[in-house]
Amino acid sequence: MTHRKIVVALGGNAILTSDPSAKAQKAALVQTAKHLVKLIKNGDDLIITHGNGPQVGQGDELLAILCHLDVFPAGDLSNWETSSFEVTIKNDHLVGRGVQDDKGPSMAALFAVKALMDADITYTKRFRFIFGTDEETLWRCMNRYNQLEEVATMGFAPDSSFPLTYAEKGLLQAKLVGPGDRILTLEAGTAYDVVPAKASYSGHLLASLVAELDQLGFDYEMDDDRVIVLGISKHAKDAAEGINAIFRLAIALQKFVGHPAIDFIANAVGEDATGFKLFDDVTDEPSGTLSFNIAGLTIQPKKSEIRNDMRIPVLANKEHLVHILSEKAATYGLDCQEYDYLPALYVPLDSELVQTLHGSIRIIFAQQPIM
Repeated sequence: MTHRKIVVALGGNAILTSDPSAKAQKAALVQTAKHLVKLIKNGDDLIITHGNGPQVGQGDELLAILCHLDVFPAGDLSNWETSSFEVTIKNDHLVGRGVQDDKGPSMAALFAVKALMDADITYTKRFRFIFGTDEETLWRCMNRYNQLEEVATMGFAPDSSFPLTYAEKGLLQAKLVGPGDRILTLEAGTAYDVVPAKASYSGHLLASLVAELDQLGFDYEMDDDRVIVLGISKHAKDAAEGINAIFRLAIALQKFVGHPAIDFIANAVGEDATGFKLFDDVTDEPSGTLSFNIAGLTIQPKKSEIRNDMRIPVLANKEHLVHILSEKAATYGLDCQEYDYLPALYVPLDSELVQTLHGSIRIIFAQQPIM
């Protein structure tokens, strides 16, 4: 018989029967495996891949469990107490990038679904895991998924505060583009969603800048002919808990240079990570106060660019905020360009989904305050 290479897409349909119980689906898997064994015994090369994703259950409605596998940039490796690219066991804890965000919670969700299967429940819905790899940046993975696959009826992400988060701020990332400078050259910041912990300068203003940093009481370190302004890095959603090194560099520099990008950061924003100077107070009850992070700053001979990350409360008007930011930037000769936007996620506290999820948590863990 001819030796064949066979690709088998083994998806959720492989375990569907007229019986919606977990026991019946396990039996269907056994039957599926028997057919695959015949092919292997025949000498065929078998490549088994997933069909429509890791899925169990049965029914018309699809519940998505949204997990992500990408992680934050490692940053300065010298600041790590353990290897940033390996998992380390320390005091019975796993230490490494992505352990909490979001690989650990994803594993917990997998075991939760396994527990349902082991309990031999009767399914009324299908459960599908969706593993993304672009959550920390532009969510291109989910955009592509929704183009090709069935859109979920409902879902949740095991990627937030315990026990339950029902409101997530909108994400707006923008660039404020302006003129370059033939003398002043700067490059600071990393990812949009990271509060920069360092921002450096080298040039003819070095001595004056160091004196001004001392006067302002801003922390810095010297590296040959370069001064590095120091901050405290945080996720952009918690920008007010960090110290933005770009804010501090701009505040110190604006005394000596007249560049629009420096002036905007120092005067229109200041050292405020809530955007209060720009927008006044933007706060709502479900999700809290707006976060405003200057994530990056580039000044080159022909162009300058401020990279901004905003986390917008769920009840705030995004278009109104963009209008204010654009108008204010224009007064400094800067053009506001939207880079990315994700609308807020908000399911009211009294909704069936939130109450069901939180009720389940209460049963398992006893009474816990909702978040």
